[in-house]
Amino acid sequence: KVKNATIPNVMYGICEYETCTSTTFTYMAGIGVNNNSNIPNEMVKRVIKKQKFLQAEVPEEVKTPDAYNKAFEYIKQNGYELDKNDEIEVYEELFRDPDDHSFKLLIPIK
Repeated sequence: KVKNATIPNVMYGICEYETCTSTTFTYMAGIGVNNNSNIPNEMVKRVIKKQKFLQAEVPEEVKTPDAYNKAFEYIKQNGYELDKNDEIEVYEELFRDPDDHSFKLLIPIK
């Protein structure tokens, strides 16, 4: 339904910062669009501001929760500071199950 995808065949998984806790979270699946794209009424538009990310390449044999845990461990061990923004998963091929698919994990840092 959405036209004008900025990068065809790329999908994003977004863990919304406002709702992420250690036990619950809101997850949004989406595609990149231009700011002037018309979004259908039954969908929402989430604007990701320009920011710094730690990027981790996650191979398909690594489960999604393990990827997050290892990324947060790396951030802590290497003196990075988390920023209070959405965490993003980037799927560059046809999306299947995130637990059986390689992806890029973007964790916001200061």
